[in-house]
Amino acid sequence: MRRTRLIPFVAALLAAATLCGCAGSGPVSAGDLMQGVKAADWPGPPEQIDAELQRAMLDFSWRLFRETMGDTGNVLVSPTSVYLALAMTLNGADGETRIAMTKALSAQGMSQQALNEACRGWISILRTRTDKTQVSVANSIWFRQTYDVAEEFLKTNADYFDAGAQALDFRKPEAADTINSWVREHTNDLIDNIVGEIPAETIMYLINAVHFKSDWQVPFAASDTSEGIFYAPDGAVGAQLMRREGEIIYLDREGAQGVMLPYDDGRYSFFALLPPGGVSVREYAAELDATQIAGLLGAMEPGYVALTLPKFETRWEDSLREALTALGMGVAFSDGANLSRMSAKGARDLLISDVMQKTYCRVDEKGTEAAAVTSVIVGVTSMPLFDAEICFDRPFLYGIVDTASLTPLFLGILEKP
Repeated sequence: MRRTRLIPFVAALLAAATLCGCAGSGPVSAGDLMQGVKAADWPGPPEQIDAELQRAMLDFSWRLFRETMGDTGNVLVSPTSVYLALAMTLNGADGETRIAMTKALSAQGMSQQALNEACRGWISILRTRTDKTQVSVANSIWFRQTYDVAEEFLKTNADYFDAGAQALDFRKPEAADTINSWVREHTNDLIDNIVGEIPAETIMYLINAVHFKSDWQVPFAASDTSEGIFYAPDGAVGAQLMRREGEIIYLDREGAQGVMLPYDDGRYSFFALLPPGGVSVREYAAELDATQIAGLLGAMEPGYVALTLPKFETRWEDSLREALTALGMGVAFSDGANLSRMSAKGARDLLISDVMQKTYCRVDEKGTEAAAVTSVIVGVTSMPLFDAEICFDRPFLYGIVDTASLTPLFLGILEKP
């Protein structure tokens, strides 16, 4: 049996990842994609993920997971999707906001250029397509067509994140439909939408979509699946339990047990960790950090195992604002945010309104399909945004008209109030 390579597995699987691209525009019509912006040609994928990015991503993944796991219920967060969406956003940040976001991403030791280059290499590595394994990652930027977005911001994200940009009239209902259509396309229709009614203060969405689909290297036989009992915290429930015996990569020490099941190409794997008896899964997870989780996964070895694993299908969605604030980037959500590198005029009029994520995962006898979408929502600060600013501070014509016929009832000039 082929042993799964740990480095790409940990970096990618904790996110349930997938990747794919799209292109965009300046503040003109909705159909003008990336007008005047020519993205650089992408080099081939490097042999492995950049070591500094791997360290940062592992640390970020586990810290984010602990902040999002909550007190009850199923959870499925995609750190990869969040990381790439925030790394794109970081290209528009400056000052204290940039420092805080870099710290939240565990990338303090990396320059902006180094982080961009490392992300581009990582995206290239993640993208996989074989007969039985498909991994795609897509990035896009959607902005209000009246906002003057900095071309350098768009070009940088096109160069390093393969991100397209499109200007839309956010006042029209079809704007949300256009964005959500892109989401469905890049998640294989597993996630319907990420944008609802667009608030008047929203200026931009930076969106990452990830899709993963692969067959097991060794599938479960459907004939060995049977109805069984799953002992949930609030009581026993019925579940479809898959069973398999044979050589499996596993861990069994200090009361904890775990398995790693390779997918078809051997590069990606599914893992599961069972805490010691009497310890809740949240208590167990709260005691682990990135180094410990990598150590547990790296300690797994092949052995003859009788495995029982439930079939399941799960969806999850939530705001990540509180979690990311806890990771240190609260300033980005405040009126003190500095996203001036998004503005062609260098204006400090933007903040991150929210970061939303939706995820999906299905595990069955054949394999796994998973998807994630992360949306970084950028809005205006307390400064109001207008389509036009008109100040009647000099003499003007005025009147009263019949609106049906536009016939004036009164006409006048106010020369001095």
